[in-house]
Amino acid sequence: MKIAVGPDDVGTGAGVPDGEVTRALAAFVAETPVAAVPSSAIVAARAAVVDTVGVALAGLEEPPSRIAATAALAAGAAGIAPLWGRQTGTAPAEAAWANAVAGHALDFDDSLPSLCGHPSVPLCATGLAVAAALSRRGRPVDGTAFLSAFVVALEVAGKLSRALGHGHYGRGWHPTATLGVFSATAMACRLQGLDATTTARAFGLAAAQSGGMVRNFGTMAKPFQAGHAARAAVISADLAAAGMTAAEDVFDGPRGYLAVYGNGSAAPMPVPGASWDIFEPGIYVKRWPCCYGNHRGLAGIFELVARHGIAADEVQRVEVGFLPDADKALIHRAPTDGLSAKFSIEYCAAAALIDGRVTLASFEDSAILRPDIRALMGGVHRVPMPGEGSFSGVLGWTDVAIDTARGRFETRVDHTPGSPEAPMTDADRLDKFMGCVTGLLGTDGADRLFAALGSLERMPDVAAIAPLMEVRA
Repeated sequence: MKIAVGPDDVGTGAGVPDGEVTRALAAFVAETPVAAVPSSAIVAARAAVVDTVGVALAGLEEPPSRIAATAALAAGAAGIAPLWGRQTGTAPAEAAWANAVAGHALDFDDSLPSLCGHPSVPLCATGLAVAAALSRRGRPVDGTAFLSAFVVALEVAGKLSRALGHGHYGRGWHPTATLGVFSATAMACRLQGLDATTTARAFGLAAAQSGGMVRNFGTMAKPFQAGHAARAAVISADLAAAGMTAAEDVFDGPRGYLAVYGNGSAAPMPVPGASWDIFEPGIYVKRWPCCYGNHRGLAGIFELVARHGIAADEVQRVEVGFLPDADKALIHRAPTDGLSAKFSIEYCAAAALIDGRVTLASFEDSAILRPDIRALMGGVHRVPMPGEGSFSGVLGWTDVAIDTARGRFETRVDHTPGSPEAPMTDADRLDKFMGCVTGLLGTDGADRLFAALGSLERMPDVAAIAPLMEVRA
């Protein structure tokens, strides 16, 4: 049986004809009225911003975040756009880069199945950097304008990915970066009020900077790639606004982006805004700070442990069943540090069984090297499951089996935790946010930031968010 896995099964049939894709996207970004964005989409975008800010602050002290912040400050232009949580600022493009690196450093940020990647970090980092620069020029961006731009820009990533098909990710491209650069460019162009022609040129400039590989997963280069998308977006919009030219039909034709990055297999792109990707498939919110490909397996392990009272010392073997390609992002089977462990079901399963939980502390380097963890990892096995087509790590299902002296315990997890089918509750989201930021801001500071973000659409200038993110000594 073939099930829909996002990009393999969408983008076919009627859609935007080849030759019109760039024009259609640019016009959609530049000309869609704020009033045309559904109010429920604004609410969903606000929730995504809250989650993104939380995980970015939690990632501030990760090594790639510190390195990026230092490099961004060295670029000069101090104070134009803030580095989140650091009481300083730099040039908008550099701030967008460093903030996106922080947002993706823990791999705790949200996911969009139609993108096969993480949508919100490049959008938020780009959007808030551009908004800060506009505020300094006396052109504040209000919360509703910001959130509507988020929804519109998300469409660009989702619809382009649907046109490319799942093979783009399957061949090793990292869509958070390769396609995130276009959604982030859309965000920057829309906030600046650029017209459709200028936006099309900005897409052409962004295409010149589109890159990122799955092979870099489990290293600091993965968050760098997300940051590069944000930085390239600011540069692309600014240069297009200044008059730099580029192909105004960059997505179209036999040598256009869709043909080249889709390896000649691109399908018609669905009409943007005809249905909104923020609703279908919707944004998935992570419960655990690791690659989403692990999450159904983790849910199955926690379910079996709770139902049958399984203790780690009685586990003889663990089997995690993956549909074709569903574990493609989990490229590390014997990780030796925290970054690579985020892309290893072997480690994540062992940590879940031994510790009874998977938290930010689970991915400290010392946690990965524990002898009991290393021993149990050897008993975790991936089992291929039959399925027609290629499957993502967040759609489909995952089978989990744990063998003990008492017998074999099995379950099937049909829905990814944090998906619209298995959503996090408001209390879950609040717990995640507070867990990410309270240690940095204190309880009062965390409460103030959460309250401000919760009423973001009523904020007259979204640049006012940055001071609330500053970590006080």
